[in-house]
Amino acid sequence: MNKYIFINTNKNFTILGELNNLTDLKTLIKSKIKNENIIILLKFTKNKDYSKSKLNLKTGPIKVDIIYYEKTKRGSIKVLEKELRTNFIYYTKDYLEKYGLKKKDFRKIAKASFNKKLNTKLLGSKTIDQIKKIKI
Repeated sequence: MNKYIFINTNKNFTILGELNNLTDLKTLIKSKIKNENIIILLKFTKNKDYSKSKLNLKTGPIKVDIIYYEKTKRGSIKVLEKELRTNFIYYTKDYLEKYGLKKKDFRKIAKASFNKKLNTKLLGSKTIDQIKKIKI
């Protein structure tokens, strides 16, 4: 299960597009990006070993990688390599059973990461419970 979602970093954090193929999604959103320099990619993958944590870290069955992209002067989209914001978060099993995957949560994850509201500590908890207080 790989799912890709591009989110705009305007004040509403709108979803530009979502597909299962990254290259098709990039070509789809190139026309939708106007003046925005930074856009956020949320990459959803299954976490293979979420119950085997040796350090008692809280993880979950779905991992969301947060990748920052920028639009170049020529109109192409490239990854921001030196981005120091939080780069992943986990959906816990309890949260998935209770709420599921919602588009509002995707926007909250992007907003929290963009505004540096997610936990950035090395061994800190990086679960979806951090976004409950974020308002869209």
